[in-house]
Amino acid sequence: MKHIDEGILTLDAQLKIQNGYSNYLDRLFGKAPGELEQVPILELLFPAESEHASHMPVVRDILTTCFGEDVLSWNLNQSHLPSEIVLHEKNLSLYWCRVSHRKI
Repeated sequence: MKHIDEGILTLDAQLKIQNGYSNYLDRLFGKAPGELEQVPILELLFPAESEHASHMPVVRDILTTCFGEDVLSWNLNQSHLPSEIVLHEKNLSLYWCRVSHRKI
């Protein structure tokens, strides 16, 4: 994750960034290494002054509703998540992926 030029991260149930995210994420948001751990992702992606701030409630509801649920819930809701935003004059492409740590 140190040499990947993409902002890759995982979230916990409170939608906070977890340890082990890509170093590029720090550069993307202008933060010191490790500073983004436990930061709520929605505050970074959809700040109140951004043109995409109205996406925050929908994204929050989808992610919190699907968190910990079966894959069907994710499959039905993922298409409603934004795939592109403009943030601080940067065009960002967003790819949302469900990752499960459940033991089968």
